[in-house]
Amino acid sequence: MSQKQVSLISQLKDFGIAPVMGMVIGFFTAPITTRLLLPVEFGKASLFSLVQTFFQLLAVFGFDQAYVRFYNEEADKQKLLRTSMVLPFIVSFFAIIIALVFRKNISDFMFASYEPAAIILLCLFFPSCLVFRFAMLSIRMEL
Repeated sequence: MSQKQVSLISQLKDFGIAPVMGMVIGFFTAPITTRLLLPVEFGKASLFSLVQTFFQLLAVFGFDQAYVRFYNEEADKQKLLRTSMVLPFIVSFFAIIIALVFRKNISDFMFASYEPAAIILLCLFFPSCLVFRFAMLSIRMEL
């Protein structure tokens, strides 16, 4: 084997470690989680996570990818970050208003009962998941 092939195999091995470790952790935590939580509660948590993830995909409108795309071309990184976050935060603001106005309907749909604390957490998750997404992208781009 040439040095280039060995280097490629080493890089593939490095990239493959994270998914394998995630699979191993999931293999051990899934039985523990199913024993500790009732299936109904686990389903509610999964649906909450699904709504949060779906919101994040809709809210960023690809601005996260635009931020990554133009990161190395833009001299003022802070301005690029602020510009990339404006529309997602406006969408987040409107999503919070909609969630608060239709809180009972959303809660009934997600949890089969009215859970005001869950709706408040959902409203807090909307902007925080955007901050987290852009913060992780900023860290990744700096490295």
